[in-house]
Amino acid sequence: LISTHHEMTDSEYYATYHTPDDYDDIKHGVLDDIKCLRSNAIEGANVRSYRGIEHLKTTTSSKARKLRRQIIVEAVLSEQDLQREQGHRDDNTIAKVASDLSIYSKVEASEKA
Repeated sequence: LISTHHEMTDSEYYATYHTPDDYDDIKHGVLDDIKCLRSNAIEGANVRSYRGIEHLKTTTSSKARKLRRQIIVEAVLSEQDLQREQGHRDDNTIAKVASDLSIYSKVEASEKA
């Protein structure tokens, strides 16, 4: 069984969970990483990887990512509405709609890997 946080010793609890100070340190560290990413100051930066925040490099890339996500969500919702009107449900078709529209993101990610 997995212990709840009430059953943990103090040392187990602090080894498992972030304290508010830990969270602040992480948050400020990520903000520093984003500043380095935006200024292309990769050399000498205390950054292991930009994976997961690369979309924050510019406002244009951030807006493009948000727009792509919005298009996919709207397409999935439209497909769900269509299926509801036709009186059937096909999860595989809904998944294919999302997958087909996310191909750009997949190609971009594989190029960065």
